[in-house]
Amino acid sequence: MVVNVEDSLAYHVNRTGRLLRRSLIRMFKERGIEVTPEQWFSLNRLRRRRELSQVELSDPALGDAPNITRMLRTMERSGLVERVRDPEDGRRTLVRLTGEGERVHDVIADAVTEERARLFGGFSRSEIATTLRVLERLERRL
Repeated sequence: MVVNVEDSLAYHVNRTGRLLRRSLIRMFKERGIEVTPEQWFSLNRLRRRRELSQVELSDPALGDAPNITRMLRTMERSGLVERVRDPEDGRRTLVRLTGEGERVHDVIADAVTEERARLFGGFSRSEIATTLRVLERLERRL
C-alpha cells in the first residue's frame, strides 16, 4: 500500500511546526535578537515563574537534559540567566532571569505578540480553540 504522507495530518503538523520555528528565527534575526526559539521558550517560562529548577525547565519536547544544560550555559554567558544551588537541596540547580534576561524577554515578547497577531489574525477564536483542543489530545496520546 502506498500512502501519500503529504495528505496526512502528521505531515502537516510537523511541517507547520517547522515553518513556525523558521518564522520565529527569521523574525528574531530581523530585529537583531540573538536567541534561539528554545531559549525564548525558557526565558518566557522563567519570566512567568521567576525561578525554576533546571529539571523543571527541561521539556522533553524541546530537548534532553544535556541540551538544556548547554543552552543554559550559553544563556548564562550572555547574561540572561543565572544558575545557583538550591539552598534547601544542594543537588538541585535553580535558574533565574537576570535583569538583562527580563529586558530581553520583554523586547522579544512584544515582537512575538506582533508577529503572532499577523499570523493568526485571520482565524476566529473558535478555530484557534478547536485547533488547540485537537493538538492537546494528540499530545496526550503521544
